[in-house]
Amino acid sequence: IKPILLYGAPIWTPNSSVNKSIIKSLKSEKVDLVKAINRSVQEKVHLSYLKWALGVHRKALNIGVWGECGRYPLIYQSIRLTLTYYKRLTTADPNSLVSAALREQINMKLPWYRNIKPLLKLDDIFSRDHVSAFKTLTTKRCSKDISTAQSNNTTETNLSFQADLPPELRAMLTNTIKASPQKSRKFRVKIVMDVLRNEFVKNWNHVKSLSSKLSYYHSIKKTFIRETYLDLVKGFSRRFSTTRLRISAHDYKIERGRYNNIPREKRSCNWCEASIGINEVEDEHHVLTRCNLYNKHRVKLITNLNKAIKKVDENSDLNSFNTGTLITPENLQSYLMPLLSPYTSPPELTKAENINNFIKCIHYTRDPDQTTQPNETLISLLKERQSYVVNCVSTFILKCSEEHKNSLITSRPNAEIPKKEKSTDCDSALIPLL
Repeated sequence: IKPILLYGAPIWTPNSSVNKSIIKSLKSEKVDLVKAINRSVQEKVHLSYLKWALGVHRKALNIGVWGECGRYPLIYQSIRLTLTYYKRLTTADPNSLVSAALREQINMKLPWYRNIKPLLKLDDIFSRDHVSAFKTLTTKRCSKDISTAQSNNTTETNLSFQADLPPELRAMLTNTIKASPQKSRKFRVKIVMDVLRNEFVKNWNHVKSLSSKLSYYHSIKKTFIRETYLDLVKGFSRRFSTTRLRISAHDYKIERGRYNNIPREKRSCNWCEASIGINEVEDEHHVLTRCNLYNKHRVKLITNLNKAIKKVDENSDLNSFNTGTLITPENLQSYLMPLLSPYTSPPELTKAENINNFIKCIHYTRDPDQTTQPNETLISLLKERQSYVVNCVSTFILKCSEEHKNSLITSRPNAEIPKKEKSTDCDSALIPLL
């Protein structure tokens, strides 16, 4: 589908309203970049597919969908194709028709080139002289800040290559360059795209922080990256239950109360109010760590996670990767989401109670700065442990969702209790991995 959506992108992208909004957002913070991107026809199709793949409903917020998948909107791929096409035109045969058309665009300042030029200027070497641009390109300083080079007097250093020229010619060339230095008009696609993507992530974080619906998601998601659990969870039902809980696309009172215009503080848990007389908002934290309805599943989760820790303790090769910290009902809230997404959790969570070291043990990756690396057998054991733990957490979230649905059904008059579905517990399938 993507080739169809992006067909002819280098031609229509510069004049599109989304591209103009992206350019304006670089100059002003008043532009709602996320809203402009959402209006794009291509992005509507893209988001529709992502929501289908994640298993969430169409009203799930796009901010959460982009964040879980770690995918940028299609407009950024469209801009990259446009920049690559423009670069190919600049290196085309000067006698060709496309080259002549490009010169016409530049000389007459036609809309196509006029809307591309602000993007090209995002790379500093576009407005620098040829010699400085050449030095920057040849020394591969793509990721370094070149603003310091601009502040230096580059005119004299750039003329060092003229030492072998005759004095008359050297003086004439020096005066010419000082009078009217020619801009390089060079640019690097990677640098431009990095600037644009960073601006999108900045807007993504800003909208996420302001959304009341995504308050829980904002507390657990700090980095725009694809989530680890999407590749590790076994079974679609576990995966979509986990995603729905994380981005608040679930059926708990904190979310369902929005549709009935119930104030946030009055979206209390029906079970806790009826059984123990506690009036507490049924939000994600309440469901995962406090509600009595899910106690048996919570106890089983803690037992299974501690099994993983104790199992590693029996292996001398894995002892150096274990902190000895056990999970309890008191620290479960600090552990739960970092176990699913260790690279996107807020620092204040991963530092508490040795969680940081424990998460590194669960989600081990090769450290390029570390002189000694574990052997392949150890890495394999760590990956098996990672898969087991992630599936334990996702199974717990699924069980809570099923228990919540059953409680709603049984609370209705003349309700029929649904037949028990096939067990989705991960114990029998995954414990042998340890």
